[in-house]
Formats: sequence, structure tokens, C-alpha cells
Amino acid sequence: MKVMDPKTLKYDDKLLKANRELMMEVYRNIFFAKKKVNVFKKLIKSFQSLEKITKLKNAQHEAINQKEADRYCKNLGKAYDYILDKIKNKEQFEGHSDIITLHGFVDPESFSRNPSGYRKKDVKFGDFMPPDPGVLYSLMDNLIYNTNKIKLPQIKGIYFHHEFVRIHPFVDGNGRTARMVKNWILMYELYPPVFIDTPEDKLNYIDVLERSFKGFFDNPFDANSATEEFANQELMRINQSIKYLLNDI
Repeated sequence: MKVMDPKTLKYDDKLLKANRELMMEVYRNIFFAKKKVNVFKKLIKSFQSLEKITKLKNAQHEAINQKEADRYCKNLGKAYDYILDKIKNKEQFEGHSDIITLHGFVDPESFSRNPSGYRKKDVKFGDFMPPDPGVLYSLMDNLIYNTNKIKLPQIKGIYFHHEFVRIHPFVDGNGRTARMVKNWILMYELYPPVFIDTPEDKLNYIDVLERSFKGFFDNPFDANSATEEFANQELMRINQSIKYLLNDI
């Protein structure tokens, strides 16, 4: 396996432009409001509400029963606390230690079996077989390097999310960890966190990822049409979260 060249990742520029325009509308609502303090407080509450929704949706889509969903939600809350502390201290996502720490929060059971780092055995994602454990650190190193070179936070988060799940560095908790890092990248740049909304949306998310991963068998470096589809879905999810903020404030 080779890590995707980020320059080959295509996406709909109109969706990306809509991200910025919607966020500008959020800021205009705050800046030109007659009662700025009240609007700002409402925005903070809206962000907090989105965080709760994101935790609940992630937990519900990943868990097999309510008891497990409650545990997942609690663990995701700890991961968000870690991210928010980092952002308040002006710390962006950097690399391996952040990934491993977040994995420890979102999936402590899996983490306890291998607290030193990435998985030591083979795993499977649908019909896709992720890379051998022996090459994981090198692949993750390349992924982190490429991610940190991308300037646009939306594309940065989408690229990381896609390649992290394709590498699948942990036995379990890969999706939750990938989405946590993506939301950290977005929230650091003042974009709201995003989530997968419905069970149908989750099935579509898995399907497009599997099709994208299979496309790399023929061309291991370059993104394919399913990768572009995934990127556009993620941009639409960002728009959905921003619209939530707008409607709320």
C-alpha cells in the first residue's frame, strides 16, 4: 500500500466555497448583531450542542446495543475534552502521540491490549484488507506529513479521515479516532464538528469508502472517482453542521 498523493484528491469547489460563505454568514450574524453578547453565547451553546449530537451519533452508529452506546458516548466525551483543551492552548493536531492518545480515549479496551502504539495483527474492513502491521508506522508517518502540508482545513480533515481508515492502524476504534482528528482539524479553524446523521448515511459512508479503497488496487497513489464522492459527502456534512449553527443563532 502507498499513501494517496493529496494533490490528486478532487472535490466540488462549489461545496468548498459554500463552506466559507456559510461560515461568513455565521460571523456576520455575530459581528453585526445588536446584542453581540447574547448572540455569541448562543453560538457557544450551539457549538456545545453540536458536540453532543456528534458524540451521540457516533456512539449510536458504532455500538451494537444501548449499553455499549452509552459507554462509547462517555469515551467520546473524554476525547472531546482533550481536543478542546488543546485548541484553547492553541495546539493543532500534530501526529502520532495525538492519534494514540485519542484512540486511548475512544476505545480504552482496545488501547489497553496494545498501549504502546499501532496494531500488531492483521484486520479486515469489509472486503478490504488493510496493510500489514510491519509497515504501519511508515504509512502513518507519510500520512501525517502529507496532512500537515494541506492548507485548507476541510480538505486536510477529509484527506486524513480517508487515509487513516484505509491504513486502519488499530484493531478497533479506527473510525471514531479518524473522525475525532478530523473534527479537531475543523474546530481549530473555527468550523463546527461534523457527524454521520442516519443509519442510511452510515451505510453510504461505508460503501463509498470501500469502493474508494478498491480503486487504489489499480492506481495506488492517486485518488479515484469514489474518493471524490467521499470528499463531496464530507463537504456536505460540514455544510449541514454550519447550517445547524445558523438556524440555532
